[in-house]
Amino acid sequence: MREPIKSLCALLFCITTSLETLADVVLDGTISPWWGAISGPDHEIYNDYGHQVGGNLFYSFSQFDIYAGQSATFKVWTPPSVPIKNIISRVTAGSYSWIDGPLRSEISGANLYLLNPQGIAFGANASLDISGSFYASTANYLTLGAGGTFYVDPVFDSYNLLTTAPPEAFGFLADNLAGVWVNSWAEGGLQVPEGESISLVGGDIDILGGGLYAAHGRINLVSRAAAGEVVFTPDGVGMSPGEQGKITISEWGEVSTDGAGGGAIYIRSGQFEINDSTLTSSGEDLHGGVIDVTVQGKLAITAGEIIGRTDGDGQGSNIRLQVGSLEVRDGAKISTSTFASGQGGDLLVAADTIILDGDGATTLTGITAQTISGTGDAGNITIKTGSLEILDGAVISSDTFSSGQGGELLVAAESIYLADGKAEFTGISTGSAASGDAGSLIIDTGSLEVLDGAIISASTFASGQGGDLLVEADTIILSGDTATTFTGIAAQATSGTGNAGNLTIKTRSLEIRSGAEISASTYSSGHGGEIEIATKTLSMMNGGTINSSSTGTGSSGSIVIEASDEIRMTDSSISTETQQSDGGNITANAINMLYLVNSEITTSAQGGTGTGGNISIDPIHVVLNNSNIIANAFGGSGGNINIVAENFFQSPDSTVTASSQLGIDGNVQVDSLDTDISGSLSVLPSVFMDASALLHNRCAARDGANTSSLVMAGRGGLPLTPDGFMPGSLLDLMVMQGGLAMEQPGNGYLPPSLIPKPTLWIACL
Repeated sequence: MREPIKSLCALLFCITTSLETLADVVLDGTISPWWGAISGPDHEIYNDYGHQVGGNLFYSFSQFDIYAGQSATFKVWTPPSVPIKNIISRVTAGSYSWIDGPLRSEISGANLYLLNPQGIAFGANASLDISGSFYASTANYLTLGAGGTFYVDPVFDSYNLLTTAPPEAFGFLADNLAGVWVNSWAEGGLQVPEGESISLVGGDIDILGGGLYAAHGRINLVSRAAAGEVVFTPDGVGMSPGEQGKITISEWGEVSTDGAGGGAIYIRSGQFEINDSTLTSSGEDLHGGVIDVTVQGKLAITAGEIIGRTDGDGQGSNIRLQVGSLEVRDGAKISTSTFASGQGGDLLVAADTIILDGDGATTLTGITAQTISGTGDAGNITIKTGSLEILDGAVISSDTFSSGQGGELLVAAESIYLADGKAEFTGISTGSAASGDAGSLIIDTGSLEVLDGAIISASTFASGQGGDLLVEADTIILSGDTATTFTGIAAQATSGTGNAGNLTIKTRSLEIRSGAEISASTYSSGHGGEIEIATKTLSMMNGGTINSSSTGTGSSGSIVIEASDEIRMTDSSISTETQQSDGGNITANAINMLYLVNSEITTSAQGGTGTGGNISIDPIHVVLNNSNIIANAFGGSGGNINIVAENFFQSPDSTVTASSQLGIDGNVQVDSLDTDISGSLSVLPSVFMDASALLHNRCAARDGANTSSLVMAGRGGLPLTPDGFMPGSLLDLMVMQGGLAMEQPGNGYLPPSLIPKPTLWIACL
């Protein structure tokens, strides 16, 4: 019996250290017979100090602090009959917990829970050395399975039902919750073993430098500002309705689940800020996880990153952002990527408003999905928003730089505004810079404005094929800055052998002005894409251009414009042009009118034996004012021009021609009722109507033959003015017994009492 007595004495000595020493870890004796301070600086917290129910080991502390140079370790003194799975600790005295040293557990495989409603702070020296998951929360209680509860405040101990069920939900009894603060710069930071979890649940959560690391595991950051419960599910976080708090990651902080397979990161808050910091979930040969962010209000990222990537055969992590508003500024980036054979993760952003602003940053700002190297395909990007603004060097892009295929890019918004493109590129794009094909680009919006150097583009720069580009909008405005930078919508083959994709625009109103362009061109051996535009009205002015050209050996694409109302062009052009191949065709059909002022519609094959493209025009009215419709070639035959219009009006300084410098001229066919307005014009008379000729003497008939007449002034008399309308009808008068009568068609005769009385009767006999 002597050894147990010695052990018991040693145990008592550990927890009855003199109060003259600093009391940092203090048991309160509420759920076990042990109470008092546990000696430090290396605090050893034995299982005997707690109360075990099944696999749950409960502790109650009045104070739990670990200062710099100290540590706290949960250990086993008496081997338990049931393996310990969860270490659940509460702090009851009413002050926050300060952790600035190692927090350890030697209980194999056990998860560690620390609950303090007054707040929890992790200092620069804080670290974790445990074999399970870690949970830090300012919750008021913890639910255990279906019916168990563990309240933090001893006042509610009579309501506690400590069961063997594992912890399930964190509960908050009031608003204005205390927060969790992290500033851990220790080696490894707050880190758990591979496949385990870190969860911070409370009021506002601030991660100021340092990091949270759960390789191939899971990190949960949940901020509430109202009473309710938080529960973790295998695929997310469940929460009671109510206001949520704010999460901030700044000063080069990092939240990471990088590992053999990227793990999962779940963010739930009312506001979320990332400043010069990162959220990252990257994997290698195992499938990645997810970065799932749900924010009631604003997600603001400034010079920070949210990254999901794969460096091996495994699929990269997906990114899902569902927020009230999203702001990405000053070099900040949201991206999924693949560097190997694994497929890149998909990226979904859903927000009421989105603002991407490069603000002159030297690094890329925006949302991207990329294949950097290897054979893996890039992930897809889906953007759903009410309002999207992309400014000053910011981008949304899906690109491939290897043999992997580029991802699809879909943007659905009520309004899209792209502007201030003074940087190298501002806009929305898919592209290929290698053998992989670019993904398609689809934009579906109510209104689209592309201004001052901004671009919407689906292009190829190598042997990969360019992606198709579809824009559907109610209204579209493309406006350049009259400078040399491209502004507009493009599907191009810039270099290499890849063909440009096709470009389709469907809109009610399309306006192109100030040097802006719609282009499907090739500058290499690849073929240019087709341009198809369906609109009610097309308005082009001040250098607006629709163009499909080829400066290499590739052929240019055709242009088809179908307008249900009219096409108006001022100082603008629609053209296809080639240097070495056949010119593309142009079809411009408008139900009502095609109206050109100082503008041109041209197809040309400027070199070699290529033939000029054909031009087909079919509106009701065609008006050419100092404008040209030309289908020319150099060595090959000129293209054909076919114009079908009820009225064709051409000013003397306008031209319609299909010619070839060395080959055979093309044909010009104009089918119109009126092909020349000049023959139907006449000079108006210079002498105005002589009103006096209409004002005859009422009794002028006296000077003529023996003619009797009756003039009635009033209704049916002379009009008020010589050229006015008669205010009454012509009447038949006859003499009947008993008086005059008027005859109106279908009305019979009126008795004298109903005959309208004239204001004046004049009889000329």
